[in-house]
Amino acid sequence: SNTETSAKSTLADLKDMQFQRAQVTTGGSALNVRESAQYEAKVLKQLEDGEAVIVIVPKDQQDLPEWVQLSSGGWVASDWLELKETIAPQG
Repeated sequence: SNTETSAKSTLADLKDMQFQRAQVTTGGSALNVRESAQYEAKVLKQLEDGEAVIVIVPKDQQDLPEWVQLSSGGWVASDWLELKETIAPQG
């Protein structure tokens, strides 16, 4: 029942991650943003097809994990995202 560890895992260790622009590509339907990286997780909101988002992805990874975290919070299934350019870190 350690709630502290789950709270800390909301943002993964960012030094191994990068921010990347992405576009929702569902072919017309809405994409669910979930509280955690699983289909049973609570839906926080929905994204429209074609909407631009920023995701946090592992650096130097060719294939996306099944779930990716949005910079604004929440998780989406990566099958419905088209990756765009990487955002250079500030500083």
